[in-house]
Amino acid sequence: MRKTGVVTELKEGAVWVSLYPEANACRGCGASGLCGIRLDGKKLKAISEIKVRAGDRVEVEIKSEQSLAIAFFVYIVPVAVFILAAETAGFFGRSQVFQLVSGAAGFLITCIALYAADKNRGRSAAYLPKIKKIISDSYEEKE
Repeated sequence: MRKTGVVTELKEGAVWVSLYPEANACRGCGASGLCGIRLDGKKLKAISEIKVRAGDRVEVEIKSEQSLAIAFFVYIVPVAVFILAAETAGFFGRSQVFQLVSGAAGFLITCIALYAADKNRGRSAAYLPKIKKIISDSYEEKE
């Protein structure tokens, strides 16, 4: 998936990009917007192999398979752990309240683990979106 945005900051070896809202952004994707991933108006951390400056309008590539994998881990895994923990407590003959507490604890622990994993993942350039090209330089728009 490719998005257009403006470079807002350059810090810590990364580029921060504010994404533009685009009505036809999902047109080229096989899911055609059914995935529910909306990045318009968001600020994201990206890497760039080309020299960019603050104010440059750029095209950012976000791998679709990464977006789908992230959606799976954020939405499906915690719910699956909730169900598994609640059913495990029920299997051992515990009360419904204990089942609910067990499921909620499993859900919470999974969310915390995913948050910690995301913080570590964000440090690796392999997982960050990449700036593919500069659409217009900041100095061109000022003239």
